[in-house]
Amino acid sequence: NTIKRSTLLTFPVITYKQEGVFELPEGAMTSYEILAEGGNIEIPVITNQDYEVVIPEGAGEWISLVETRAVREETIVLNVAENNTAEDRSAEVLIATIEGVTLQSITIAQDAGEPKITFKSPQVEAAFVAACDLNGDNKLSYTEAAALKNLSAVSFPKTEEVSFDEFEHFTSI
Repeated sequence: NTIKRSTLLTFPVITYKQEGVFELPEGAMTSYEILAEGGNIEIPVITNQDYEVVIPEGAGEWISLVETRAVREETIVLNVAENNTAEDRSAEVLIATIEGVTLQSITIAQDAGEPKITFKSPQVEAAFVAACDLNGDNKLSYTEAAALKNLSAVSFPKTEEVSFDEFEHFTSI
């Protein structure tokens, strides 16, 4: 048997450099107006990069990222909590690379809500919510309190003394 020396074949090394892609599809919005009740915002993205959603300090109390799993056409879902304050609010949420380079900014503005009455007694609150909660949110707004015409519609607990410090908010009685 004869062993012949083989010729070593070499192949050129080809390196592909692909630019990172991060874009919003045509027609996608970069600014959202949200009603006081809050809700989800769905932001479609097209990307081949890892990214993070940066919610500014202070806005994390009312904007949260809803984790979703998708292939590479992704939808970022942000949940905007109900605004129970009398003030409009807004925040600029950033979508950035893991290295911190901003890819896109999204502006979220939310209408003012209607503040809710804070009751000292949970039993009194439950009685008034049962009688006056017009929108079914299990809270009592100042407008709902003002709509009550007389106390006969409210069933107070019979087993204990009732302290009612919030009477001033029931302006139609």
